[in-house]
Amino acid sequence: MPFAEPVTLTGNLVELSPLAATDHDALVEAARDGELWTLQYTSVPSPDDMRSAIERFLAMQQARMRISFTVRRRDTGQVIGLTSYLNIEPEHRRLEIGGT
Repeated sequence: MPFAEPVTLTGNLVELSPLAATDHDALVEAARDGELWTLQYTSVPSPDDMRSAIERFLAMQQARMRISFTVRRRDTGQVIGLTSYLNIEPEHRRLEIGGT
């Protein structure tokens, strides 16, 4: 079994599903709450940059460097963010959780 693959992870309050290009509009809307792309202590793509960010994240997934997940509320299905497995090292069974 591969060490890290895109899967759906379901908790009590949220579900993490593999990032898809079709998540674009919902992710833009989630970032709009507080205009998160303007904050200096975080790195959130602006609405104009979201599509290229998603494309970059999906390319990194193809290269097995990153797996990104769209975060949804289970009660409403509303997209509320994005998180990722980063710096995947299968030979050491190691990865980082971040980019949330």
